[in-house]
Amino acid sequence: MLDAKQTLLTYAPWSYSMAGLAKDCSYAFNKKYVEKVKGDKPEDSATSTGTIAHRILELGLLGTAVDAAYTQALVEYPQITFEQRSQLECFRDAIESFLRDVDTLDRKIGIVYRDVEAELCITPDFTAASYSEGSDRLLRGKVDLHLVLKNGQALVIDHKSGAARAIKYHQQQLDAYLVFITAKQPDVLSARAGIHYVGTLPDRRGKRTVWGPGYSRHAVQSMVRERVWSWLLSVAANLNEIKPNKCWRCSRFCEYQLQCPLFNGQS
Repeated sequence: MLDAKQTLLTYAPWSYSMAGLAKDCSYAFNKKYVEKVKGDKPEDSATSTGTIAHRILELGLLGTAVDAAYTQALVEYPQITFEQRSQLECFRDAIESFLRDVDTLDRKIGIVYRDVEAELCITPDFTAASYSEGSDRLLRGKVDLHLVLKNGQALVIDHKSGAARAIKYHQQQLDAYLVFITAKQPDVLSARAGIHYVGTLPDRRGKRTVWGPGYSRHAVQSMVRERVWSWLLSVAANLNEIKPNKCWRCSRFCEYQLQCPLFNGQS
């Protein structure tokens, strides 16, 4: 039996979603990433709508006017349903508000670096690596928006179209983003990551972005790195025994429920 570190490196490069599946259910992980069995459950409309909302935000952050961004996204996703179109219109206020907030940040502090849909990766020693090539990749991910301000602070934002949750439920994902950013950019002095909820009502301040704590560069390279490494080792340890596990994925998102012995082939 491999120890956790060996297992971790065997299945690398990891992504946050890949690690989350391994943590929740080693059976589903094995089906998807080892046996490479195609899942039975198609993408649901909520996921599709979220994907299109991400695209509209991406276009807006790259300078496309919101109306034009909507038009282009709808051309790129011709299969969209009437219900999805209606839901995307409900997202419009959130999208426009977010883009205004970024413009305001640029005017007040100054944005010296902007990367949309950034592809980032680190090695086992937490140095920056190529996202798509190389045998030394440990963890990789796509960051929806990465900004660096004139004051040396990096901001990382992930867009989500689902229901808002407390920031603690996204700690591992946001920790990984902080490690990615400080590995890639040696001049960053501090970093902070947050979640932008596109599909929810704003809070009392009129905002939909929930921020995690800010960290100095030193804190990211010590404390946050240690949390990321410990989390990945716990994920790998869960793969010592391949067995199905009833969890939140079973009711909504599992691709392998029709094949799962816990359900006797029934969803």
